[in-house]
Amino acid sequence: MGVTTSPEHERHAAAPASAPAGTGLTVPVIEEAVDVRTQAVDRGAVRITKSVVTRDEQVETLLQEERVEVERRPIGKTISNSSSLPAPHYEGDTLVIPVLEEVLVTEKRTVLVEEVRVTRVQQAQRQSLQVPLRREEVHVERLDAAETSRDAERSADRPDSATGTTSAELPEGEASTVPRDRQETS
Repeated sequence: MGVTTSPEHERHAAAPASAPAGTGLTVPVIEEAVDVRTQAVDRGAVRITKSVVTRDEQVETLLQEERVEVERRPIGKTISNSSSLPAPHYEGDTLVIPVLEEVLVTEKRTVLVEEVRVTRVQQAQRQSLQVPLRREEVHVERLDAAETSRDAERSADRPDSATGTTSAELPEGEASTVPRDRQETS
């Protein structure tokens, strides 16, 4: 860095400081001017490194936490009017949210569907029917004694299918297909 002076400054500096009496004195006013210039000079380099140092320190603080407690209460109340449905509401700090459900209701009713009326009506009408009727006829036949004893032995223990009587019950010499109570006495 250098200081430079102007040529006028040099001229005033060479003049004598004292002057004869009666003459005016001239006082030079001097001013300096500075012309500053910079020049880059290599003076070395700087290396900066950074590292993290951890240390533990005990600190006390107040932490606030909010949590929600959910409580489910079964109600089971039937709401008859759909216009008065319960809305969510607060009870103190508690928000009450009603949970609604539509349920299909099956109702059993006794309904008179119809009446069945039964009236007894008596009616008489003539009909012509052909009906088979059975009748028994009795034929009496006299046999000799030899034939009678032989027939009697065969059918003595066997009942007559038509009358339910045995030939042993008949008087000797008579064979009948008619029950005894209907036989004619001779």
